[in-house]
Amino acid sequence: MAAIRLDVNLFNAKDDTVKRTNCVPLKDFDISSKKLSDVRSALIENGGLDASKYVSCLCSLDYADCIIGSDVHFAHRLEL
Repeated sequence: MAAIRLDVNLFNAKDDTVKRTNCVPLKDFDISSKKLSDVRSALIENGGLDASKYVSCLCSLDYADCIIGSDVHFAHRLEL
């Protein structure tokens, strides 16, 4: 397992703006077996995501693809 860093950006659909809110390092986080629900929980536990955003979708870097389901494996998200 390796340490990874997740950048948290919030997209505002009303005005199409993106705001970087956090950069979260996660130690010993094995992405090969994690689902999006695990990633969201890790972000909340490490202060990188407000619990009220737990149900927000995770988007691709260009915000074109949005994944809402928590059962999707995180490795799939990296492929977007």
